[in-house]
Amino acid sequence: MSKFPEHKKIKSVPKASNFGDLLKEAIREAGFKDDTEAAKVARSLDRRILFNRGNMESWLKNKGGARGVHRNGLLLFLEYICHPDVYPVWVDAFEKFETDLKRRKKSALHSYDKCEVTNSIDQVDQVDKFKNKKTIFLLLFTALFLLLTSIVFFYKEKNDSHPSKTINKEEPEKTYSPGLKASLYRIDEKYKIPPSSPSGFNVLNFTHFGGADFYYFPNTIEDRLLHSVLDQNTGFHYSGYILLEEAGEYVFESNYKTIQHISNQFGLKECRHKLDINKKEIFNIILDVGKPKFETSLKEIYFEKGRFSFELWFSCEDLTNLERVFPWMRKIEYDIHVYQNTYLKVYYKTPSGVNFKAIPKSILTH
Repeated sequence: MSKFPEHKKIKSVPKASNFGDLLKEAIREAGFKDDTEAAKVARSLDRRILFNRGNMESWLKNKGGARGVHRNGLLLFLEYICHPDVYPVWVDAFEKFETDLKRRKKSALHSYDKCEVTNSIDQVDQVDKFKNKKTIFLLLFTALFLLLTSIVFFYKEKNDSHPSKTINKEEPEKTYSPGLKASLYRIDEKYKIPPSSPSGFNVLNFTHFGGADFYYFPNTIEDRLLHSVLDQNTGFHYSGYILLEEAGEYVFESNYKTIQHISNQFGLKECRHKLDINKKEIFNIILDVGKPKFETSLKEIYFEKGRFSFELWFSCEDLTNLERVFPWMRKIEYDIHVYQNTYLKVYYKTPSGVNFKAIPKSILTH
């Protein structure tokens, strides 16, 4: 047998309370680095014993002991690492655990047999009791399901019956840029009044940074482009998002203003402005263009806190050609002047606010 001079013989008595702890204590007191090293030493004691790290680990985890050749191998291992003075004490501890184990197994077997007899006597009663409990459980489950269904139905009916409350879905998180996306459309002549949604040919795209002010012909658009669309109806489409920072009832106000155009004193030409927030219609109003007036509209509606879609469609009819009546008047410049002084301004009052204020640029994004 090989020696291991770096390890000392165990001179202390065991303190373990089961087989696994007994072997751990022996390995620790003998000074082995780990259970692998201990397994190699144990294997070298008797080649007939199939001893390896797996056996060692099973003993370390086993609180019930080992049997057969593994038992003999463990006793040889203890004899090798223990000082002769304490070896008998370690063997006594080993055998005590064996005796306790046999006693526990015998007691467990006796209890099992007794339990089998009792179970056979009471089997019918237990089956009946189980059936009764199952029936009660099914009744309780059915009652609970009906109660929950009624509560959900009542809550849904209550929300649907609210006249101004809408279900608002916040847009998913993403990066937003200042201003609204804007597009200019040249509309087909088939429309007798301005359409209620974008139509026709898209001739220009730009970004609107004007906040609540929506001039019909913004000064930023080139005159050359305006001249090319004045012979037909036109429309501006603004889209993006509005940030509402509190939940509650909001009141929106639209102020529409236009100046005089000599040919439209009888209100033959009209403009439409339609505002939707979170797919809900706030305004959809048709008013005269080129006939001096100032019109105000109000709408109250409930919103949750969050960022919601914002869409404005502002469309006007083509103004009448004045060249036959006033040959000296340049029709195009006059029409542009009227359009540039036709505008819409949108105000709002927040749930906690007292006064109306123009929708700020900071909450309009795209």
